[in-house]
Amino acid sequence: MKEPGLRVVGFDCAEEEHVAVLLDAEGEQERHLTVENRGDRIQECLAGLMLAIGSSAKLVVVVESKRAHGRLVAAEARRLGCRVMQVNTVALNHFRDLEGQPRKDDEWDAFLAARMSYLRMRGCREVVEVTQEERALSRLTRTYERLTQDRTRHVHQLRAVLLELAPEVLHRSWAGPKPNSRAMTFILQRWPGFEGLERAQLRSLEKCYRSIFGDLLRSI
Repeated sequence: MKEPGLRVVGFDCAEEEHVAVLLDAEGEQERHLTVENRGDRIQECLAGLMLAIGSSAKLVVVVESKRAHGRLVAAEARRLGCRVMQVNTVALNHFRDLEGQPRKDDEWDAFLAARMSYLRMRGCREVVEVTQEERALSRLTRTYERLTQDRTRHVHQLRAVLLELAPEVLHRSWAGPKPNSRAMTFILQRWPGFEGLERAQLRSLEKCYRSIFGDLLRSI
């Protein structure tokens, strides 16, 4: 982020404490520190960094995730008026490999996250504050996508079992159990929807059920 008046600090966030690395104006490490994962401690840390860089500079806070372990860091940074950036985990791993650091190191990862923002690398973007309505819509969309994926997976599992045990039912010409077959007898005996229909003709029920089966299998 080669912009005048901006200073970058990268955070490697964990469950109990975070490691922060502040870059100087040239993009090199100036200082590093650890901070407990508590709102007041994080606020105190960020306020100290803002005082250290001076009132003429603006602090940019870089986290790997604005949720989970990085949630408090991102929230306190926004509360203090800092600009918040987020780095993609995969991009950060690639950058670590390029820099010759194959193993994870908290201080090194905090430095690399800050460097990605300083250099304006791909995989680093600004965190945009969303409204409650946008957050609710996002949750609904993710839930819908997850349920759709689950349904698709279940359909594939069902088709795989049918292909192994009864491949004829997957053919377009198949329209359900044959009349007077064991399968049809079992269905008519077990299906609770036919209770009270003892006087109905068996062939009428069989015709209805064959139609239901045909529509169901064609839908998958």
